[in-house]
Amino acid sequence: MTYRSPVRGYVSTGSSTPAAPSLAGELISQTRVSSSGTSVANVTANVAQITLTAGSWNLTGYVGISGTMVSVTQLHYGISSTSATITNDAGAVKVGGGSTFSLATKSAGSAVTTNTRVNVAAGSTVVYYICAKATGGAGTALASGWINARRVA
Repeated sequence: MTYRSPVRGYVSTGSSTPAAPSLAGELISQTRVSSSGTSVANVTANVAQITLTAGSWNLTGYVGISGTMVSVTQLHYGISSTSATITNDAGAVKVGGGSTFSLATKSAGSAVTTNTRVNVAAGSTVVYYICAKATGGAGTALASGWINARRVA
């Protein structure tokens, strides 16, 4: 579901009609929360995505990962303009530091990034994805989360 909001409050919710586009403070948000989640076991996958129009935007997001994966060595999260890709310059975070753990006994969640500024060229639109990957042994790793964009100029 996509929400668009100008500075002074919600104008529309889940509607295909944009609310006050091009105003600083416009908010676009997409959330994926489900019991099945998106599989991220040893593969990078999109958790949620948004489409941005021309302007400057601050992006934030969150990913929570749960499942039965054992011997987890790293959890990767990031925001990217390329589908199913986590890059260091897009606010990627890696959790792990030599130790391993099991998702069956410890679910993981992490704020992905705060205030990652992106600029979308005039006359174009760009899709941004929040992606995740759990690296480890056997078992499942399912991700849910959200991505927000607030227009700053």
